[in-house]
Amino acid sequence: MFLYFLLTILATSSFAVRFPRWPHRRLTDDIINNFQPFRYDREILGKLEKIGKNHFRIDTIPTQEIVKRIYSVSGFPKVSQILKLDIHYPAYTMEIPHFVTLEDKAWFDSWNSTSNAHKDLKSCKENKISKLCLLADPNYETYYGSAHFTRGSLTSYWNVIIDPTKGECSDQDYGKIISFDDKSPPLLQKAAFLKVYDGWSFQHFVDRAMPKLSQAKHWLERYDKKDLFILSQNHLDDMVPKLFRQYGFNNSHILDYPKPVKVKEFLEICNAPFIHPVLWQSMRTEMLKGISPKSVADRKKIIYLQRSSETAENALRQPIQEPEILSLLYQIPGYELVIFDHKKYASVIEIAELMSSAALVIGPHGGAFTNNIMLPAGTVIVELLPKGIDQTIFWMGSRALSHVYWMVPCEGQWNSVNIDCDLNKIKSIVHWHLLDIETSILGGKCDPYNVWGMKSF
Repeated sequence: MFLYFLLTILATSSFAVRFPRWPHRRLTDDIINNFQPFRYDREILGKLEKIGKNHFRIDTIPTQEIVKRIYSVSGFPKVSQILKLDIHYPAYTMEIPHFVTLEDKAWFDSWNSTSNAHKDLKSCKENKISKLCLLADPNYETYYGSAHFTRGSLTSYWNVIIDPTKGECSDQDYGKIISFDDKSPPLLQKAAFLKVYDGWSFQHFVDRAMPKLSQAKHWLERYDKKDLFILSQNHLDDMVPKLFRQYGFNNSHILDYPKPVKVKEFLEICNAPFIHPVLWQSMRTEMLKGISPKSVADRKKIIYLQRSSETAENALRQPIQEPEILSLLYQIPGYELVIFDHKKYASVIEIAELMSSAALVIGPHGGAFTNNIMLPAGTVIVELLPKGIDQTIFWMGSRALSHVYWMVPCEGQWNSVNIDCDLNKIKSIVHWHLLDIETSILGGKCDPYNVWGMKSF
């Protein structure tokens, strides 16, 4: 008891080492509006513009504020004129996942991607690059300040012949340009290139193509949609055309063009950060068009992302404990359990309606977590991740969207038919957030100053 009060005094004192906070149990709208699981570096920015209430309380550069540079380029490929917008996003730190035990956190810290992000933070601190990294806590924050995470551009080329079959998106898509031609009439007035690896699928269209679309949204809105075409691949997943429609593009304007084509104005929109909170917030805004926001009190659904042969492209990574997990979730009073099957929903709006009502989403690692792009801030996410996978996309995406993200390591590999998860860890997380019950995998009370574990140390 004395140790508990000592920790309380230390954690609330101004000179104490700042522990990562245990996530709020019962979330309220006020908590969510002020929930910020990452921080931004504002020092590198020039003119700033405030983002609205439903976005993070941070600043960014609006597209129209970026200096326009018009210049000629000689050599190969030869083009007469380029209009380019260079976009500098603020560097940011991101809170690492929540874990039930310190052993689970140590497993996460051993990943190469985690180690590299920590190295970037250490280098930033040593070189005193910004106040952001000086303030960041290396125990629970990762730092992203490189060009891969903070730089983008939009470029227009006039009167060019392009070959849309030459690969996929790269940072510099002038490689698609074969030659300059100001004499023959164009077949397409305006075209943007947006082929990404596995972009035919819902999951990879969201995480690889949509950040680019969101960055280019205002750029593309300058044009009459009837004259603008998107050069993309055939979409085997019927959700992809529906996602395009959220951005205002119908099927007739999505082309998988099989040969070189003359374009009056070619729009290069591929160079965008892989993940950045500004862009992912914008992506969610597009997905939730027409959806009335729900207060926390009205979010009463628990969504289980099942990986059966009926609900997933493959039936891998099914938890051995799935019957017990479902039984646990069914018994939470006041909440409705929904076993998610995307085939039951005819539109993006129907899925968004469901996701906007979620208090907690849980399931084994898989593409269904891509639907998190439609979840409101403050939703609790529990990903059951096989230890044979060091996959960061759903953690980083959830943090960028202000979700409360938990990672539960399970025994198994990416291609395992079944994975073995600790039911007590899952029970502890669910009870903590939905029942206000402090439980422990050891049967004792949790230490609220130890964000990583339910155990008292």
